[in-house]
Amino acid sequence: MGNRASEDNEVFKLEDGEEVSVGLNLPESSDELDLMSSVEEYPQSYWLDAGDIEKALVRNGEQQFNDLRKKRRRRMRNQGRIGKCNASSNCSALEQLREVQGMPDVALSDCHLYTKLCGGQDRGSSLISSFREVQAGGVSPMEVQVGGMTKMLPNQAFRQRDFSRGQWMAAQAAADQNRGLEFYKAPSSFKDFCVAVASAIARQHPIIFAWHVGNSSMRLRSGYVVTGRGRGNHSNVFHSGKWVGGSELVHPDNQNSWGPCSNKLYGRTGGNGWGEGGFALFTMEQAFSCTKYHHTYICPSIKADAMDPALQ
Repeated sequence: MGNRASEDNEVFKLEDGEEVSVGLNLPESSDELDLMSSVEEYPQSYWLDAGDIEKALVRNGEQQFNDLRKKRRRRMRNQGRIGKCNASSNCSALEQLREVQGMPDVALSDCHLYTKLCGGQDRGSSLISSFREVQAGGVSPMEVQVGGMTKMLPNQAFRQRDFSRGQWMAAQAAADQNRGLEFYKAPSSFKDFCVAVASAIARQHPIIFAWHVGNSSMRLRSGYVVTGRGRGNHSNVFHSGKWVGGSELVHPDNQNSWGPCSNKLYGRTGGNGWGEGGFALFTMEQAFSCTKYHHTYICPSIKADAMDPALQ
């Protein structure tokens, strides 16, 4: 089975000794040019004023991001030593959109998506490639029906042969019901970036972004991520944020993919994982600095699943 990281992926050790991988690649120049011409910036029609952002994130004097952490901790992933962070962040974003759109909670298979992206070699993937695959082929649930029985897809896999033939065929068919993602680039100026990202967080629109992991990133600093200065080797999701006011408005809250898991569908259970239960804050300045090599993407909605019981 696919239970190792490629030499192309960097591996880091968490404080409890568990090893985890990254795996985000820079886009090809042709992909970047195509993206710049085809993907719009987060529309100003979604932007909110500071007062409405604060009302959405602070209620009765209490910051809401901690409550959202508790709610989403049950879906915390652990990608282990597979460089599937990009697929993991996309699946976490899609699950959050299902939640926000009132659809049933369904665990989505980052390994199914990663296998389609990496071509059977554990060498990571680029952000734009994952968005294209979600549009074209979709994402399978982790649990599929094979011969009338519920089967769980493997959670440390990057090759089609890591799945049984029945699992892969069922996953491909199920993925067709989970196709389509609306996404936009975050603005390129810092002032507009702050307003757009803060507005998206207030609306619970998940934000897929890249940051650079170094050895110092294994520990937080007063609840905040310690980012490296490299090209951005890891993809995660801003799922919510902390209202701070001023020019930054909000400090985004990162949902990582290194555990700790409470549900075996999302990876190995046990261990301490990373951060504060898998979460950690970024300043808006940190978040903006991550856009030097990779665009930051805001995702307002997914295509409704015609077979979803919630829509019957």
